[in-house]
Amino acid sequence: MLLTLNEKNNNYLLLKNINKKRKQNKIKSMMNYRKFVDKINDPYLKVSSDISLNFGFCDLSAKFATDIGSALENLDNIKRLDLTLSQNKIALSGAKDIISSLSTCKNLQVLKLNLYDNKIAAQGKTGISEAFENFESLNQLTLYLDSNRMSASALSKLGSDISKIKNLQFLDLGLTNCQIDTKGLSGLFSSLKNSQTLRQLAISLGQNKLTSNGLSESGNQIAQISNLQILNLDLALCQIDEKGIFDFCSAFSSIQSLKKLTISLGQNKIGDEGVSNLCGCIGNIISLQNLTLLFDDCKLTNKGAMSAIQNISGCINLITLHIHVTDLNELDCEYDMLRKAKKFNKKLLRIDY
Repeated sequence: MLLTLNEKNNNYLLLKNINKKRKQNKIKSMMNYRKFVDKINDPYLKVSSDISLNFGFCDLSAKFATDIGSALENLDNIKRLDLTLSQNKIALSGAKDIISSLSTCKNLQVLKLNLYDNKIAAQGKTGISEAFENFESLNQLTLYLDSNRMSASALSKLGSDISKIKNLQFLDLGLTNCQIDTKGLSGLFSSLKNSQTLRQLAISLGQNKLTSNGLSESGNQIAQISNLQILNLDLALCQIDEKGIFDFCSAFSSIQSLKKLTISLGQNKIGDEGVSNLCGCIGNIISLQNLTLLFDDCKLTNKGAMSAIQNISGCINLITLHIHVTDLNELDCEYDMLRKAKKFNKKLLRIDY
């Protein structure tokens, strides 16, 4: 096939641009590597107890993750570590290597590890790492795995491994957009319920498909975390309906140690009935002092909002109430909600909308 002069010129320019981008990416990769080498060889790593390293969006492979882990291995001086590796390509093998290396830091108490969007595909019974049980001093773990792929069995394994951290009191787990279903969620909570020391739990589950079937089992398992005091659940954009949210939260009334609860349900079509039923379940948590409910774009009407306020009246120890709703006619509803909340609970010090 013969090409015209214009087509030849266009192809030449296209090829030139591709080669230019490849050259730019190669230079960027070399710069990131130098930055990486400088940071892991910095003498302050050997003496500092509070370390923060950011290698986000550096096009790093699993090998780099292994090298980072090796640089931090057996550093007994570290007590707090904030390590960002978001938007790289370290994959499952890199994640395993780095967690295994960090488990040798015997005095590490607070770990924040950001592995967002790293081509991690945890399938079958392969967890992120079995080394979690070797963290002897760890009491706070923040682990962001958002925008990676987690199968149901891998998620169950992750929960099982984390539950073996002997002194863990605070867990913040990011699982947004991980292709999780209700079976995987149930497996995660089934393992986490065995954690005897856990006091604070925050889990981001947005943009996963959590339909009604199976949600009641997950709710029951959360309720079995015996010493839970603070619970933060992000369930935005999870395709949950009014039946699903009722099934999920119906067991929450048995969590009588709970003092602070935050639930985000944005862009789920739970409507007036779902919100009313949810608040009815929450209203039975007598120990609750601080409640935040986010109902953005949940098809809630003013009537449903009034019913929700009435249904949480059983929280007799509630001090702070924050409700955020985008569907309401605020001018008509805000004053009525405030008046009704005060009527049911004289202890309320602050109400936000």
